[in-house]
Amino acid sequence: MNNQKIGQYIASKRKEKGLTQKELAEALSVTNKAVSKWETGTSMPDISLLKDLAQILDITVDELLEGEDQKDKRTLEVKDFVHFKITKDMYKKYLKVQMYQQPLYLFITTVLGCLFMCLGLALFLANRYIGRHMDMIGMLLTAIGFCVLLFHIIKRSLLIMFYKPCEVQYSLDQQGFDYIKDGEKVFYFFAEVYKIMIIDDFVVLNSNHQIHFLLKEHFDHINYLWTCSIETPILRKAKMQLWMKIIFAIGTLLLGCLELGYLIVLKRLGFEYMFDTMESVVILCILLFASAFLLICKKQWTRKQMLIGLAASVIFLLVTWLSGNQLSGYQTYYSLSPDLSHQLVLKQSKQTGQIKDLHYSFLCFGKSGSIFDTNQEPIHTLWLNGDNNLVSYRDSTGQRLAYVATYGDRGNGISYYQVVGTLTGNWATLQERDQSYQVSVDQGNIEIQHQNQTFYYSSSQIEQFGTTAIVCQDIRGNAQYVIALNENCEFNDSGLITSDGTITIVDMEQLLPTELFCTTYKEDPLVQQEIDNQVEEQANQLISQMQNILSDDPTLDSYQDTYDIFSIKTSSEDFFEIARLAFQKDIQDDVISEGMKYINQITDISVKAGTISDFYVEMKADIKLENMSTGHIDSNGLLANYRIMQGDGCYLIGRITYRVPGDVHLLALPSPIEKDVSEDSHYYFEY
Repeated sequence: MNNQKIGQYIASKRKEKGLTQKELAEALSVTNKAVSKWETGTSMPDISLLKDLAQILDITVDELLEGEDQKDKRTLEVKDFVHFKITKDMYKKYLKVQMYQQPLYLFITTVLGCLFMCLGLALFLANRYIGRHMDMIGMLLTAIGFCVLLFHIIKRSLLIMFYKPCEVQYSLDQQGFDYIKDGEKVFYFFAEVYKIMIIDDFVVLNSNHQIHFLLKEHFDHINYLWTCSIETPILRKAKMQLWMKIIFAIGTLLLGCLELGYLIVLKRLGFEYMFDTMESVVILCILLFASAFLLICKKQWTRKQMLIGLAASVIFLLVTWLSGNQLSGYQTYYSLSPDLSHQLVLKQSKQTGQIKDLHYSFLCFGKSGSIFDTNQEPIHTLWLNGDNNLVSYRDSTGQRLAYVATYGDRGNGISYYQVVGTLTGNWATLQERDQSYQVSVDQGNIEIQHQNQTFYYSSSQIEQFGTTAIVCQDIRGNAQYVIALNENCEFNDSGLITSDGTITIVDMEQLLPTELFCTTYKEDPLVQQEIDNQVEEQANQLISQMQNILSDDPTLDSYQDTYDIFSIKTSSEDFFEIARLAFQKDIQDDVISEGMKYINQITDISVKAGTISDFYVEMKADIKLENMSTGHIDSNGLLANYRIMQGDGCYLIGRITYRVPGDVHLLALPSPIEKDVSEDSHYYFEY
């Protein structure tokens, strides 16, 4: 840089403008002596004065620093009109750059939009507990938040959609520029331009609340004439920093509102975090997000620093989560339904094994709906359908029990109804590849045929959960089968499941759900008659089998008892004594858990048909199962039906299951031979 040459150039241009050293000094707010030193080459103008000095001398800063006029400098006194087309792509680029030129506005609208959306979602979910049209208010707030959040994108999309490319013309001089658009010519002074944005190969000027597009190549020749600031598109790094600020601010505010809402409202209503360590993680996230926001505001971080900080935070939170779960007094079981519409949340005490079903969920909180005790062994959960979850566990005595968490309703708003009653009819396996089941339901009793065995459950052995599931228990209270109404179940006018509805059954030993369909079309008497014929055929087969057994071995000495047909040794010809022995033999082979006492009292015996050589009998009994360690007693009622044939000093007994007629081919009695033995100790036994 030649100070002498620059000084002479300044003096020459000052004289061309007719200015004295004093006038130039006053215009720049410096002393005459400073101007004199510039022109003699003793010193150089301060860098902050270069633009103003060049503007006063009507030269460019480059010419000032070179000490000579540029050879390609254009004479702007001649008005040459430039023609070019403003395309939709150019307008789109301008709108995108303009959005980032207002970072505070973008920050506020994005944060407010997210807050409104989350508040709306919270109110929508809270409607089931609060009511008062909170679902409508929540949807409205969510919609408002969505619009605010996407305001910039929606606005830009609409402006681009309706923008029409146009041809413009302009010419430049020392005072301003003529601009012709849509056939209208307007002159704008440079002093009226308050904002300039340089975007790729074109420039956008804001003047009088209007925008004007110029080609950058022409703007470069007159950039020394502007008094306003010149803005360039925000760099990618700066965009990333801005969005990181927005993300951390949103995270801090949302988690802060979540924790405050829990402490002020939800905790008082009995809600708690689904995971005990979740509260610690939420508080740590608030601190981390707030710290990250403040650090980014004070310092421009590199991508590498951000990634390192993010990784360290994730590791720290993960360690906090894992260590918190280990130290917590509860173990949480969490499961989402297959259609993601419901969630099962169970908390099991690590000390007592007691389980809380956080049935009423809200965001990441739950409120206990049921509490039951286990023996601290791990539990098993299984979704039967979209709104029924089976929880399999054992109590302190080792009994296998079942709890069904229900979340739906099949009764169109009916608050409560008997599930067994809606199942009345016959059910069979829907898919051939599934396990084979035959289920019959009549008058509140259930018969299940599975794996070549038949199980009968009276109403006292059936426990209902909600209005969508039941558990069938044996006489000791062990859960054996669980049945749930599927979501396609609808009730007809009689309160029965229509023919299109299906159910799901689960064997508690295997825990494999199987779908069943109704084989009884309840409104069709012809189909019902066909089913009656089928069960009568089953009765004929049983009787024929019993007759063949006695024909081959009248003493039954070599006969091996089966579940369906067994024998007793007695020469008595008393209907009631024979029935008593048959009933006692039927149930005494069942295994009783150690520490449990079985108590039985037969209450009623009724011989329906036949003679002593071949008769059909129905019996009722009260069954009690006593826990010897706790003294707790479970009571159940039991129905038992038998077809009994006489042999040589013995009798052969066939179990008569649900719907199968036991009096086939027997002479009907004018009236049943009945006996009330509920107070007779001879019909009482225990072991």
